[in-house]
Amino acid sequence: MEKKNEMTYREIWLEAIHLCEIEQNEEEATLFVRRYYDKTSDIFAPMDDRTLLLTFVGLVVYEQKFHMKYGSTTPASFCYRELLARANNGRMDKEFIYDVGDWAADYSDNGYVPMGNYRGYGPRRYYNIETK
Repeated sequence: MEKKNEMTYREIWLEAIHLCEIEQNEEEATLFVRRYYDKTSDIFAPMDDRTLLLTFVGLVVYEQKFHMKYGSTTPASFCYRELLARANNGRMDKEFIYDVGDWAADYSDNGYVPMGNYRGYGPRRYYNIETK
């Protein structure tokens, strides 16, 4: 029996960053981000893990790339809260979700990404977790 060649979440994440970064259609990117603007975390809860991860990447990259100034109203922080909730309940790998959050904090110039506060911290710094 042949095993499926499925991408890991880490590979999906890195590919999504690349694809979002090469997006040239600002109008489509803006419509994507606005779809999640001014929503609560409830909009992200029904998503499967893969879709949630891809959505988070799109929100972070498009907000940065197309200079959207959402500040504290960024939908990326609500999306990341759902990723963290899934990591905390064991549904997703916590170290991976921390990697994604740390990337987002470094990538974005919005201090509210990903943790929802203006410090601009990723989860490891926010929770004061030592790195290996």
